[in-house]
Amino acid sequence: TDAKVSQVVEQKRVDELPLNGRDFVQLAMLSAGMENRQTDRGLLSTNGTRGNGVGFLFDGVDGNDANALFLSLTPSIEAIQEFNIQTSTYSAEFGRTAGAQINLVTKAGGNEFHGSVFEFFRNAALDAKNYFDLPDEPIPPFTRNQFGFVVSGPIRRNKMFFLANYEGTRMRKALTARATVPTLAERNGDFS
Repeated sequence: TDAKVSQVVEQKRVDELPLNGRDFVQLAMLSAGMENRQTDRGLLSTNGTRGNGVGFLFDGVDGNDANALFLSLTPSIEAIQEFNIQTSTYSAEFGRTAGAQINLVTKAGGNEFHGSVFEFFRNAALDAKNYFDLPDEPIPPFTRNQFGFVVSGPIRRNKMFFLANYEGTRMRKALTARATVPTLAERNGDFS
């Protein structure tokens, strides 16, 4: 009755899978035929399509930017109830893109108040030394904080509910850069 090829990533896996940078788009890599293609033409490639061939829906609302290349919003992992990716022969209601259609269902509020606060911290203490760093120099500093909250509850009991989500990232890092500058003799044409 339905020829679509799809995969659902349920809330338990969304919450428990380690995602670098807490980026929900990485959940798409769990599906066959997906390739991470972070270019100026899109985020993902599906079964060989261009990077802009992936469409995003958030609770049934188009989540692409005006050029259909990137996401217009990125909800926190804590706010995602279900991640559904359709990679082939999906119905015409999703026909905007040739590659895949990613449908996110966000958590909904209820008659009880619920919430969570989180912070993820990473620093250079366990980082390896960059190949281009001088051996006698310390590892360049790196600090990354990702923090936020999700809160939900009733506005009007049994009638209207809310869910609020905020996530922030603060990153401070130093990069090693090496360059070769020609000597005065080389600038004058002497390459001996």
